[in-house]
Amino acid sequence: MAGGEGSGPGIDKFDGTDFSYWRLQINDYLHSKKLHQSLSGKKPEKMEDDDWQLLDRQVLGVIRLTLTKNVAHNVAEAKTTAEMMSILSDMYEKPSKPGIKGTSKKPIRKWTLRSSR
Repeated sequence: MAGGEGSGPGIDKFDGTDFSYWRLQINDYLHSKKLHQSLSGKKPEKMEDDDWQLLDRQVLGVIRLTLTKNVAHNVAEAKTTAEMMSILSDMYEKPSKPGIKGTSKKPIRKWTLRSSR
């Protein structure tokens, strides 16, 4: 990821590397500002349509400020926050390896090196 200079809300600009860390940062930032609702793509029942569209557009802009130019071009056509995050995830999220995040039911074995005698 690129350095944090000029990246808007103090989040390292996402340059196509380490997507999981960038996503963690942007999720934490949006939650801290109470802007996280649009990440789900589902409008809360009590929210007016106009308010939802404004919130979603604001979050879309915040996220774009944390992308490098090259990455931002890949999501320029996204109309919603959920659509943008889906595109980014499809492009940059690496599939998890077996044994990571509970994807495998087999326990991870610890290996120790033995010195030759």
